[in-house]
Amino acid sequence: MKKLNRKGFTLVELLAVIVILAIVVGIALTTVLPTLKKSRQNAFDLTANTAADYLEKQYQLSMIGEADPNDIPYTEKTMDDNDYLKAGLKKDNYSAGSWYFDTDKNRACVKLTRSTDGQYYDANENNGVAESDGCH
Repeated sequence: MKKLNRKGFTLVELLAVIVILAIVVGIALTTVLPTLKKSRQNAFDLTANTAADYLEKQYQLSMIGEADPNDIPYTEKTMDDNDYLKAGLKKDNYSAGSWYFDTDKNRACVKLTRSTDGQYYDANENNGVAESDGCH
């Protein structure tokens, strides 16, 4: 009688490995996904701060005569393609945006809506804590 060569894994062993891998992937995803979401939000906040910094710099330059004060919006203005470009933002990343400089508080106010998921950013919210002034 011929002896059979039985090399390999049984179905039970393969299923056990698949279950263990599923558990490891599940644990990894619950750790990685919130971290990714937080990093995306931080990047989004940074872009709004970049726009606010630009507008504040332009205001300061206009005060010393280095920039045209007529280029500073003092009431809420919808950002056009040129505004995004001047502020260092890529227009394709946002479905809407507005900004203005509040002279009473000497602060730039920026509102942006992300085009990818429609998430809205307003300067009223700073890390989940509402601010009363609504500006950066």
